[in-house]
Amino acid sequence: MVLCLSIEQFSALVSIVTPLVLIFWFRYIRKQNFNSEFIGIYANYLDSEPLAENKGRKESGLIMNIRDILSSGYFRGEFDYRENISTQLEENMLRDGMFTFYGKINYNWSLSNLQRLIIPGNPLKAVENRTYTGKLIIVMRLDFQIHSQNIETFTQEEYNFIYYRELRVLEFKLSKPSNNQSNNIPKEFLLHKSFGLAFEPYKNVKEIIFRGFTRTDIK
Repeated sequence: MVLCLSIEQFSALVSIVTPLVLIFWFRYIRKQNFNSEFIGIYANYLDSEPLAENKGRKESGLIMNIRDILSSGYFRGEFDYRENISTQLEENMLRDGMFTFYGKINYNWSLSNLQRLIIPGNPLKAVENRTYTGKLIIVMRLDFQIHSQNIETFTQEEYNFIYYRELRVLEFKLSKPSNNQSNNIPKEFLLHKSFGLAFEPYKNVKEIIFRGFTRTDIK
């Protein structure tokens, strides 16, 4: 069957299809830009509390590296977590660990995000940021046998998170504790993305908490 269209019909069809193509292309470009913004290094201090009888302080920090992300929103990476006990005379490491994770961020259009795209707010105010939700899952390993094992077998803690796009901040909240021994990571915490500034959480945590020895920020 051969479909024959007049010039008028063809022009009408083009006028209908062209806006749809432009919308899909615009969304694709926006999502690619979003993905390139999202991946990278995030860090922050997590806990700092005095010990009993003025015996010093317990301090902890976390450095996360989101290494890649797919067009579907699934991402993966790893992070360093460390706790120290500091006194006036010395500093001792209490816990140190390197963890692997994967997750998914939901890149969805919303009325509030569209409004903030058209009329941008103050990027340093959380309430005026475009926000996206997602889930991060800490796993024991990613190099499992794909035909005989499931990733769920290696799942530990699960966190829900909110991504504040203009701030480049991730806000985490524990949603599913581990069935095994806990990793001692706080139930709620914030991570700030590294911009390469001279004074930022990543560089401060790396030098003060990790004493310069980290693993996840190595390319």
